[in-house]
Amino acid sequence: MVPPPLVPLPRPAPSRGFAMQRTTHLPMHDDTYVQPPTLNLLCASSTAITEQIRPSDIAFSAQNEQGRCSRRGCTFRELADASGSIRSTMTEAAAIADEGPAEGFVRLRLDLAYDGTDFHGWARQKGGLRTVQGVLEEQLAMIARTEVPLTVAGRTDAGVHARGQVAHVDVPQEMLEQRSVANDPGKLVRRLAKLLPEDVRVHGCEFAPDSFDARFSALRRHYVYRITTSQRGALPTRARDTAEWFKPIDIDAMQDAANVLVGLHDFAAFCKAKPNATTIRELQEFSWRDVSTQEEPQLFEARVTADAFCWSMVRSLVGCCLSVGEGRRNVDFAAALLQETKRSSRIPVAPAKGLSLVQVDYPEPSEMSARADVTREKRTVL
Repeated sequence: MVPPPLVPLPRPAPSRGFAMQRTTHLPMHDDTYVQPPTLNLLCASSTAITEQIRPSDIAFSAQNEQGRCSRRGCTFRELADASGSIRSTMTEAAAIADEGPAEGFVRLRLDLAYDGTDFHGWARQKGGLRTVQGVLEEQLAMIARTEVPLTVAGRTDAGVHARGQVAHVDVPQEMLEQRSVANDPGKLVRRLAKLLPEDVRVHGCEFAPDSFDARFSALRRHYVYRITTSQRGALPTRARDTAEWFKPIDIDAMQDAANVLVGLHDFAAFCKAKPNATTIRELQEFSWRDVSTQEEPQLFEARVTADAFCWSMVRSLVGCCLSVGEGRRNVDFAAALLQETKRSSRIPVAPAKGLSLVQVDYPEPSEMSARADVTREKRTVL
C-alpha cells in the first residue's frame, strides 16, 4: 500500500530546543512543518495527543534508535506502522531519569528559592512571559554554552513563592571544567548569584545520582500558606507573601474541615482539570496554627503536605477551610466535596501570594529509581 502523502502545515514560531545526535530519516518537505499520518505522542500524564513537529527536530542515537527532546525532557522511540509512516512514542522526563544523563553530561541537583510575585509561574511559557524556569535556564545556558533544560519538583503557579524548591539539570562535563567552577558545582551558587535577578536564587548545587529525578523521585512536598485577617492588612515587609482575608475566622472549625481531607482521596473537586491525569493524592498533613504576634496580629498559617499536588490544589484546600472558618459553610462541606468527580465552583481559590513551597523530601540514593517507578503508577482509591 502506498502511504498517504504528508501535508505541509504552516510553520509555527520556534518554541523548543533539541539536542541533536543524528537526525531521523523522517521525510522532509523543504523547511516546512509536516504532519505524519500517524504521530502518537504519549506523555507522563498518560494523555495521547497529536502534535505538529518538524521531523528534523527529532534526534535518535545510532545505537538504539532512541532520541531525546531537550526542551520537553522526553524520549522518543521510532516505530513504523502498517502504512509505512513513522509513529513516535514519547514519555516525559521520568524515562530519562532511568537512563541517567547522556554521555558527556553530568546530573546536578539545584536547591532554589524565589519570590513568585513578578513571575508567571515556574514553567517556561510562550510569548516571552517572565517565568522562573525561563530566567534560570537562560543564565545556565550562558554558563554551559548550550541549552540545559530543568526538571523541577513542583511547578508553582503565578504568584506562588518557594524557599525549598528542588530541580535537576544535566550539564556538559565541559561546563564543570571551566576555571571558575573547577569541577565543584557548589561554585555555581556564587556565579549564578551574580547573574540572576534578586527575586530568584540558587542556594545549593551538588552532584546528583544518575537515577535522581527532582519530580518523580520526590516522596512528598511541604507547603505553608500565610494569611492575615487583621483589618490593617499585612505587615508591609511581609506583604508579598501574606494573603489578606478581611473576615473573622474560627481556626478550630477550619482544623475540623482540614482533618476530614487528610488521607488518600480523589481531590477532583479541588483541582483544575488536566485531560486523563489522575486527581488521586495522599494528603499527609493539613494543620492550622495561630502565629499572631504584636507586629502581626490575627496571623494564621496552614501547613500542607502530600506526596504530590495537582494544579491549584493547595489554594483550593485553603479556600475550602476559609469558607468553613468564616461560617459560610459547615464542616460537612469538606466531606461532601470529596464525593465530587470534577472541579467544584463552590470552592474559593485562596490568593496565590500567601503560598510558599518550603521543602521537598527524597529517599536515599539507592531508592531513587524505585520511588520514581511508584510515582509514575496511576493510583486508585480502594
